[in-house]
Amino acid sequence: MAVGRATLDAASDAGNRWIFPELIEEQGLEPWNGVRWVAVAGSSTPTHAADASVGLDRSVASLLEHRTYIEALTDEDPETYCRTFLTGNAQALAPRFGGKPAVGFEVFSR
Repeated sequence: MAVGRATLDAASDAGNRWIFPELIEEQGLEPWNGVRWVAVAGSSTPTHAADASVGLDRSVASLLEHRTYIEALTDEDPETYCRTFLTGNAQALAPRFGGKPAVGFEVFSR
């Protein structure tokens, strides 16, 4: 929670002149007000989602790169565990987001 709050604070502070005055004075950089939203994955109350059907196989392969960690978590076959974990989470959100496997995230306004 602390990291999440710090990230939201950092996004809000991106346009504050008084946070890093040396960026203006020494480097000539003006404050940036481009952060309008912050999307947080893994929220228990997702407000938005992205279709995950195309990337599920790549997601499993990516998670399998951490095989030693996965093996420490479970006695199950690492590939089966990763596929079940990722596919299960994506399918759980499908009914709320158009019936497709989805990765959910909560959007916070700046």
